[in-house]
Amino acid sequence: MMRAPADCCDGSDEASGKCRNSCLDRSAHERQATRDRVAFVHAALEQKKALIAKANAQQQAWKSRKGLVGHETSAQAKEVTKLEGEGQGLCVPACVVVGAPPVNRRGQAGHG
Repeated sequence: MMRAPADCCDGSDEASGKCRNSCLDRSAHERQATRDRVAFVHAALEQKKALIAKANAQQQAWKSRKGLVGHETSAQAKEVTKLEGEGQGLCVPACVVVGAPPVNRRGQAGHG
């Protein structure tokens, strides 16, 4: 809101010519301050709009990546299931079994 400074003189209550109208001159800095504030708010709103657009693009990229990762995980799970099925008849050495003692060259349990 623009208002004239209280100490300005518009000459309305003075004898003619005694006081020139100085209100416009004195309020010029207030008008400029208002223009500066409007320009600042306008620039801030433009930055906000750009940040929102960037955030929306990033969110879309994350959603796309999430779908891709989900697809990759599903494909890898199928591959694991397939490999597990193929490996059902395989013999696993005792030393590979978790918790089993190591086996020496003669096939006997020992210290390594």
